[in-house]
Amino acid sequence: MKYIDLCEIYEKLESTSRRLEKTYYLSQLIKKTKAEELSEVMLLLEGRVFPLWDTRKLGMASRSVVKAINTATGIDTDKIELEWKKTGDLGIVSEMHTKQKKQATLFSQELTIKKVFSNLQKLSGMEGQGTVDMKTKLVAELLTSAKPLEARYIIRTVLEDMRVGVGSGSLRDAIVWSEFPLIIGLELSGEGDQFYFKDKEQIKPDKTIVSKSEFDKINILKIKAVGVENKEKINDKEKINDKDKGNDKELARELFNYFTEKVEEAYNITNDWADVIIALREKGLKGLSEINIKPGKPVKVMLYQKAANITEAFERVGKPCAFEYKYDGFRLEIHIVDCKNNIDGKGGVVSKCNVDNENDVDSRSKKDKTQKKIVLFTRSFEDVTEQFPDVVEFVKKYVSEDVKEAILDSEAVGFNPKTTQYLPFQSISQRIKRIYNIKELAKQFPVEVNVFDMLYHNGKSMINEEFHKRRALLSKIIDPHPRKMVLSRIIITNKEEEANKFYQNSLDAGNEGVMAKNLEAIYKPGSRVGYGVKVKPVMESLDLVITGAEWGEGKRKGWLTSFVVACRDEEGNIVEIGKVGTGIKELEEEGVTFNKLTEMLKPSIKEEKGQEVKVKPKIVIEVHYEEIQKSPSYSSGYALRFPRFVRLREDRNVNDISTLKQVEELYRGQRGRK
Repeated sequence: MKYIDLCEIYEKLESTSRRLEKTYYLSQLIKKTKAEELSEVMLLLEGRVFPLWDTRKLGMASRSVVKAINTATGIDTDKIELEWKKTGDLGIVSEMHTKQKKQATLFSQELTIKKVFSNLQKLSGMEGQGTVDMKTKLVAELLTSAKPLEARYIIRTVLEDMRVGVGSGSLRDAIVWSEFPLIIGLELSGEGDQFYFKDKEQIKPDKTIVSKSEFDKINILKIKAVGVENKEKINDKEKINDKDKGNDKELARELFNYFTEKVEEAYNITNDWADVIIALREKGLKGLSEINIKPGKPVKVMLYQKAANITEAFERVGKPCAFEYKYDGFRLEIHIVDCKNNIDGKGGVVSKCNVDNENDVDSRSKKDKTQKKIVLFTRSFEDVTEQFPDVVEFVKKYVSEDVKEAILDSEAVGFNPKTTQYLPFQSISQRIKRIYNIKELAKQFPVEVNVFDMLYHNGKSMINEEFHKRRALLSKIIDPHPRKMVLSRIIITNKEEEANKFYQNSLDAGNEGVMAKNLEAIYKPGSRVGYGVKVKPVMESLDLVITGAEWGEGKRKGWLTSFVVACRDEEGNIVEIGKVGTGIKELEEEGVTFNKLTEMLKPSIKEEKGQEVKVKPKIVIEVHYEEIQKSPSYSSGYALRFPRFVRLREDRNVNDISTLKQVEELYRGQRGRK
């Protein structure tokens, strides 16, 4: 595929804020993308060239990008920087000057998706002396051949600042539109529901695509979902499914929701849109159901909503249920990988399996030549194996030798090495990003691994097994050692008095509260509904990303202050919800300081106007507040009253921040609002 074809879609996406219109453009691109190019195209649509779990980074600073534009166009770097300051967008600057290149372009060639993707991926593998110059040349090579529009998006991809408003919701819906043909009519007959598609083919319950058992299970024939035939149709939702007299718009919407749910479920397991599309093309619904988790490739963790108290927890989860300590640490997904099994060649760990690597585990049996590797992921898919060599050692020692492959869900909790008392998350958060002096920091800030669930065991996915069965298996394979690796503290009860006592014990131990879990529940990656709740005494905090700030004055001169924070809407768009200035310290010994946040945000500054700056949404913080109010001042439509900084969330990225839907639910729930 030509790169310009993708860039024209980028431009259309950037030109509209309408969700349906974006979905239409994306669906048309997906429809014409061949299977062999899907992986590159879907990553580039998200503004990336590596999967979320891949540790490789492009690592190219804005100043190096300025030099690349200079090399490709001959425009003076001072002029480029001046225009950058005016526009706040190096992509636009590159586009402007590509239109009037000063250097000859005798060796330019038409850019393809593969060429752009290949050059950008090479940026991450460069090390040593001369690296900056080599990276600059690689980007300049692309710009030399690029059309103006291509130059805009090459630069934005390098800087990870696409500005086209593509979220996971739009991609999910676009896949449904592209891979499921349009329902144009519904006819009810004695033989059952019959759906007519664009080719007028009749599909009945006993025919292909959906099995009879699946049809019986869902009661109506949910075969193919609703799409739109052309751009004009998206402007009138009422006309989308109104072609035939017998059409049932409500049923069509139910069909669409059913398939978006199936696509999303598949994505939450594989975290790869290309895999989802290929599975659909090859086997339809059956293909989606066959997508499975694999050790070495992180899975979205299951999330839980908040209950007000133990009584409500029982009401929502049922009796009896499991109550479990809710630890104040960070989520750690532990993968034990059999290196003989090839994962997928998309950044998995198999290529890193090496006998000389200290994280590889040689089999204790001469008969069994299995070589295992331990890999640790945060909930945001960051590989932190190197940062936690102590945890790797715990897994080697305290997980049964019989476990050849596994995925364990756990919480790493910091504790005081002298008193062994649990410490708040902030005390160990610095270990997540640490590159140097890792072993010394591990001794200074040790962690205890509390394992509470199992997703995979020796070749079998466990996510559809009942919780009590998964928990029983955990107790057989883990040899608990306090302040190293243990099973999470748990009781099973149907008595409120017993549950409340357990809850208080958890708080007294320095934990956040308890989790209440349905004993028959499956493990549903990404889900927040129906399988369990959390109970804790404080108000529900929000995880928000910083998108802007102001340069301070007086004694805070030189520091960024008054931080603009944002959540994300259903499409993944960043929408602002307030400004945070309290809770941040001036003295280092008191906690997270203005100076620390300033140093963290400086590399992400993308625009400055007077005292105000805009930054790339990368730094996530936890925020408390007194109340949520409706407000036209912020793009979310809401504002936080008296927001207060609580802590950095270095274990989370922009994909993990609180959603607008959560904000709306919290708004309705406060003070009895409905």
